[in-house]
Amino acid sequence: MSLIAQLSTFSEKLWARRDLLVALLSLFVAVYAVVQERRISRDLKQTTLFTKEISQNQAEISQNLTTTYIGEFPQFLRNIIAVIGSAHESVSVATNVPGYGLYTDHEKYLEYISALQKQLANGRKVKIVVLAEQAQAQFRKRQFQKLTIEELKNPQKTASNNFKAFLRWSDRTAENIPTMDAFRSALSAEQKSLWEHDFRGFNRALYDKPMPIYLWIVDGHLAIFAVPTFPVANEGAFLTKDERLIHQLQSVFDGYLADATPVSSKLTR
Repeated sequence: MSLIAQLSTFSEKLWARRDLLVALLSLFVAVYAVVQERRISRDLKQTTLFTKEISQNQAEISQNLTTTYIGEFPQFLRNIIAVIGSAHESVSVATNVPGYGLYTDHEKYLEYISALQKQLANGRKVKIVVLAEQAQAQFRKRQFQKLTIEELKNPQKTASNNFKAFLRWSDRTAENIPTMDAFRSALSAEQKSLWEHDFRGFNRALYDKPMPIYLWIVDGHLAIFAVPTFPVANEGAFLTKDERLIHQLQSVFDGYLADATPVSSKLTR
């Protein structure tokens, strides 16, 4: 029998057993699929465990970092409040205005001043240094330089939210604030009022030079510092437990204090 005839006969026999071949092929594919599924499941499990371990390590590393970024203004006000509340001996504050966050997040300001007053009542040494009035006025001018009074009063503008809240808690009306100058004057009046009332009893001083960094230092072991930028919404802050950095920040605060004009006779340098 020729080779061609043999191949033809083999093909016929093979075609006759095609059902068996299909079954065997299906079985092979099924076994292969099970093996692959188990391998993939094993790899995924290992990857999940590895990812979980990385996440745990990242959390541990984050907790061990001595200096961490805590966000932009006014989000980090809650961190400032918590840090002030942790004080056992002293609190040192250096900011542009006494009512830090007064306009942008009034509720948080109330928590902020409450935390400071509580520490004062508990006998902690609390020192406050803020910009003098002229420097505060320059700050307010820069803070709102891109806004118009029409935008503040327009309910469709985001800027109107804080303005409406300001009218509410300051007991003012929009009609009595016709211009941006009038608005800034109203803010100035509120800052002066709380400086004389909310901050009465604190060791206070006014600083009439540029303040490139704002500070909240507690017990000499924990500090928050913020670098002012404009617009103010981009102002970022950091929390640090680094003793060397805190020592430098304390030196900055002491420099502010040395050049500041005391408001209260209780203030000691």
